[in-house]
Amino acid sequence: MKVNKEFYDSLMKRTIDLHKFGGSMNKKLSDHFKFLEDSICRVLVPMSLDMSGSKKKRDSELQDLSENIDALLYSRFYQIDHQFNENLRELGLLEHDFIVEKLRDCINENPYSLPSSALLPTVSGPLIASKSVREWGDNIRRILRRNIVSTVRSELATGRATEDVIRKIKGDRLNGFRNGAFKPALGKLQTLFRSGITAVTNDVRQRVYSINSPFIESFYWNSTLDGNSSSICTHKHSSGWENPSLNPKGGSNAYRSGVPHFNCRSTIIPVFRSNTSVSQDGEFLPIKEWIAGRSESEQRHIYGEKKFSLWKKGKISSPQLMNFKTSPISLSQLTNGY
Repeated sequence: MKVNKEFYDSLMKRTIDLHKFGGSMNKKLSDHFKFLEDSICRVLVPMSLDMSGSKKKRDSELQDLSENIDALLYSRFYQIDHQFNENLRELGLLEHDFIVEKLRDCINENPYSLPSSALLPTVSGPLIASKSVREWGDNIRRILRRNIVSTVRSELATGRATEDVIRKIKGDRLNGFRNGAFKPALGKLQTLFRSGITAVTNDVRQRVYSINSPFIESFYWNSTLDGNSSSICTHKHSSGWENPSLNPKGGSNAYRSGVPHFNCRSTIIPVFRSNTSVSQDGEFLPIKEWIAGRSESEQRHIYGEKKFSLWKKGKISSPQLMNFKTSPISLSQLTNGY
């Protein structure tokens, strides 16, 4: 399959940078969870359950504790959700402007663009495995709440000291705190937010392709195929859809907006109509093969000097090299090309 090389190269670089930007969310979420963990532990410190008292009194004390934990979880998750949705809205608008600009460079005329009001609903759409970011986030919060409250109840009910209860819900360093309540929830939320970035930008791209159907004939699914790709995206690579009808091409399945699973790193590539002046002079390659075809200086920029040197020395594997979330960039760096 042939694509416009200029547009394709720009889209590949942008997609990689979006993965790097997704990695920048990890630190922000870690800070939120550290605050949440400290807040819940401060609530637990003065807590002591009188096992000699009546069951009614113990149940009342546990209910008060559960309500305090609920309030802290709701408050912190609301702040996380609000901040991330603001980031997604800004990112969606930036991605729209980026795609429109690159289309203008290709077709040598002004492409059609979308009003911001048409882009904002994208953020709340069911873009990750048919659910919205907020729905998945609420599910993570409910599971975290259940794990904390059930652990606190069971530990206090057996007469364990408060400091033992706190150690139980925090986990231990030997296990990387993965045996606690907070670290697994944080990991799921970080994965969710990275997936949300890919989902929203893919949706924006498809919307821009759709309104520019006089120039764009179809678009195709492009997967990373680096050994870490899911079976879903490995199978979906090169699937195509007519534009703007979204009718599947060949044996492709029906198109679904966003991403089909968590940690998806795929994107969609347009093919221009033959009656335009846009040349189709590039090869349609998965991201890993596209990077392999770049010069060494470009690869060093894509991967980062440190990671590239470690890979050259055999210190890290190819999948580790392709893990762009470990090379985070800020939103301003994404915008300015750092």
